[in-house]
Amino acid sequence: MHDRGQIIVRAAKGTSVLKKIARGFDPALVGGENLIGFLPDALQPYKAENIAVYVSTIRTTGGNGRGECGAGGEIYLNFLDLSPASPKVKSTILIGRCEKPIELVDQNLSASALVDVSVVAGKLTLRFLFYSDLEGGPVASVSSDFKKLIFTDAQ
Repeated sequence: MHDRGQIIVRAAKGTSVLKKIARGFDPALVGGENLIGFLPDALQPYKAENIAVYVSTIRTTGGNGRGECGAGGEIYLNFLDLSPASPKVKSTILIGRCEKPIELVDQNLSASALVDVSVVAGKLTLRFLFYSDLEGGPVASVSSDFKKLIFTDAQ
């Protein structure tokens, strides 16, 4: 799914470019390419709406260093509309970034093994270590328009 500065999806109908990655922002530069991929079937609650969920990453900065965060990555949940002949990204939500700080409880796995992502009441739900100024294990569900996270009480 990650190939020469692009995030692509291959299907029987052909290959679609979902995102072009600017030079210097390649997730492989910071070891983030392993996170790129579709969530497993058990974490695809929007199939009936023809929406597939995948994770993507990019390098936080394009090479200017800026210390520890400059060598990190940003992690996104992407919602892919499979209805059109060529799949299109409907929306993207930031779920990991050193500079914010936004961090899932365990983000050192592949997209197919994210343990802090689940489906609750038909919605994709994520458990964070912290999300900006929210601490104590904040939990959020994806909004019905797939454009934001809705936080519940920390667990």
